[in-house]
Amino acid sequence: MNILGAGIALPDTPPNPNALASDYAVKAARQALSQARTLPSEIDLIISLSISPSRVATAANIAGPRLSHPIQRDLRASHAVVFDLLDADWSFALDIAQSYCRQLGYRRALVVRAECLADVAQVAGSGFSDGAGAIVLTSGRRPHRAAYGELGIPPLVSAPALSVAQIHDTGCYARLDSCYDAQAQRFAAHPAQVGRVFETIIESVLSSQDGPVDRLFCESWLSPWLPHQTWAHRADHIMIEHASTDVPMLFQFPAWLADRLRQSGRSSGTNQLALTLDVFKSRVGCFVME
Repeated sequence: MNILGAGIALPDTPPNPNALASDYAVKAARQALSQARTLPSEIDLIISLSISPSRVATAANIAGPRLSHPIQRDLRASHAVVFDLLDADWSFALDIAQSYCRQLGYRRALVVRAECLADVAQVAGSGFSDGAGAIVLTSGRRPHRAAYGELGIPPLVSAPALSVAQIHDTGCYARLDSCYDAQAQRFAAHPAQVGRVFETIIESVLSSQDGPVDRLFCESWLSPWLPHQTWAHRADHIMIEHASTDVPMLFQFPAWLADRLRQSGRSSGTNQLALTLDVFKSRVGCFVME
């Protein structure tokens, strides 16, 4: 896939108590579209990700897609096909977007993750936060495969709905059960096979490439399991760029992409890999970008 633009939107200081996930989503999407030099009317596909049970958008009459429809409306992306994902990571969402573009002839896709978690209990310290990230992409010159590896452990995060009595008592609709240690900036769990998982999926993606790869992006909640600065592949050494913890985990990848594009333009002439984590499935995804 070819990444054209990216952007993120984070809460103001102090945060707006009336903010909605769609507010963050549209702001991040506009940044991504601007960097991609793409008009909303040129977007053929919008895919959104969100686990927020409420505070998604003002249009209460939209049953679904509950986030991507408001994004489409507010951007005036009238030509776009839209649908929502729930507990997915960036790898899976971008993999789906690339497949739709290639199989159905869509020219440009917009993938957005947005959260507004004021009505969710136990968010603090969970690794989750309010905000949004957005990425504009095309299918690229040639198909690229993604690879996924199961960590073989229970979900790192779950989001069970609360009972009617609990909703009445707390004002929350769900809670986040997470084994993330915010102080140590790592998950309490350490999968026994995590090294083998990284090797399998990274080498699987690299072996399918016919061009040079110079960087490997890694979300910060994966970094304790991959404490290396380079990845050796045959005679090459690929630089590993660990995400900055100054950016919330959910939005680190689009933040990194936006910074890379500002520095090097739309194409650097080499490919990059990315590793992202699906905390609900305890699964790591790896994919390549032009």
